Amino acid sequence: MTALRVVSGEPPREGDPPEALLPVENKVVLTIFTLNHNAMSYSKTSRQNAIQLLSPEEAANPLQVIIDFYTVDHHISTARKCLHRWLRSAFAYKSRLNKIETLNTLYFQEQVAKLMEAAWLLSRKKNNSKAIITSFSDGQSLLNPTLFYDKHFKDYDDWDCVPRWLTRVECLNPYKAIHKCFRLMPINEWRELLHQLFHAASYNGSMYGEFGEEDDPYLWQCCLFKVLEACYLIKVREVQPEAAG
Repeated sequence: MTALRVVSGEPPREGDPPEALLPVENKVVLTIFTLNHNAMSYSKTSRQNAIQLLSPEEAANPLQVIIDFYTVDHHISTARKCLHRWLRSAFAYKSRLNKIETLNTLYFQEQVAKLMEAAWLLSRKKNNSKAIITSFSDGQSLLNPTLFYDKHFKDYDDWDCVPRWLTRVECLNPYKAIHKCFRLMPINEWRELLHQLFHAASYNGSMYGEFGEEDDPYLWQCCLFKVLEACYLIKVREVQPEAAG
């Protein structure tokens, strides 16, 4: 991942790449990361895989972090809306967030970063997770609400809980969606990207134009939604016995 420096109101500096000379209304320094596919290979070095945001207790029980995210903080419907609002502002040429929304987005960014660390830890464990659907009983299908409906939230109906971003295979095994995301980028680069997305959403200036021809911002945006929905399915199926596969 390559950092580009975007500076408003300052003359170009020697060595700055052409992409760094974009007009931005605010006089701030905003570091935008472009994707370097040559460095995207999944690495197991301690630096890339270090857990930085979870406490030792949370790291020892990553499933509880996921359960708390979807019990205390969010429903999947509100989580998707928060992420959509955040990404829209990050890619707009002028921030679409007011002060309250900016604070809420900061909190959401921190919670999503912890959620991704928990998902990464959980995906590395070799166990027979209840979240994986291996077979269906008579008359059952992926449209069975017990497989995705969270009874903890009574104000939402089945439609609010249906995954929108997961494939059929990923709905059956949500860990496949998580593995896909961490094959795209290691955990440390996801943390950095979330941090930079928050700054891009908070200040005037779009992230468009910061990516090379070989990069596809839509791909990692899809991955963020996939992680949200995959973790949600894991929570529902691990906590609700009737939802287990």
